[in-house]
Amino acid sequence: LMAGRRSRNFIIAPLLLSIELACFILLSFMVDYVLIKKIDVVVEYFWDAPGLNTKFVIGSLWRGIYFILFASGLYLFLRNQMQLKLNSNLEKEAIAKELAKANLKIQLANSNNARLKSQINPHFLFHTLTGIYSNAHRSEPLAAKAVLLLARLMRYMLESIHGAETSKLKREIEQVKNLIHLSGLHHGRTFVNLEYDESLNNVEVMPLILTTLTENMIKHGQLDDKDDPGILKIIREGSFIRIMTSNKVAVRFDKINYSSGMDNLKERLLHVYQNSAWLDYGINNKGYFEVNVNLPVSI
Repeated sequence: LMAGRRSRNFIIAPLLLSIELACFILLSFMVDYVLIKKIDVVVEYFWDAPGLNTKFVIGSLWRGIYFILFASGLYLFLRNQMQLKLNSNLEKEAIAKELAKANLKIQLANSNNARLKSQINPHFLFHTLTGIYSNAHRSEPLAAKAVLLLARLMRYMLESIHGAETSKLKREIEQVKNLIHLSGLHHGRTFVNLEYDESLNNVEVMPLILTTLTENMIKHGQLDDKDDPGILKIIREGSFIRIMTSNKVAVRFDKINYSSGMDNLKERLLHVYQNSAWLDYGINNKGYFEVNVNLPVSI
């Protein structure tokens, strides 16, 4: 098929060139005739009416070939420049794609390295904490207990960050107890009443939601009064789980930082539950900070 097209091109090209030259000669003759006969332009060479003699035809043919060669050369030059520009653009696109691929490989390698580091560093940390606990549990039992609770909390947090998007409620409650106990060892007295229905133990919830709420209570609340403790309550309401916290506001309550923590929790809820969950918080008229979270039931 390609060979047939090429053979036709070899036949058509000379034919078109001949027609073009013939048209040029005829046009030259007509222009000369009009200039001399109709406008009375005096040209010594063409004093008589021009004729299609050999001299005229050869001269016109030479000029025609000259102009055709010049135009063809200009066309080929411009076409070559366009092709070079096109090749340059294609080469730049290819280089850009290769750079993008290389950058993606680098990012993937960095991500894998970060993942490996996140696996290595916790192991080192837990071994270190275990060693501290072993050395301190006889001479400093309270410090040893604090180290053990901290190790459990950190392990759960790291597992939650790199694990599934949900966790059983009983695991969250276990870490809440560890956090309250650890705070009691650190601050001396931390009173939080934990109320929940044990039938909800196997319900799946977003990891770290209870620990985040409890941490905020400990950090921003006044929990040193046994008769007025903080409250963390978990109940089921139809197809939702409702989590409620209430605590007396600390004297040095930092509303900006607390609101920032709640906003981060809202973003996490939106990521896991989309629009199926909601969070509301604020200080009531008695001066207690209250948080309400509704989560869809998932077992």
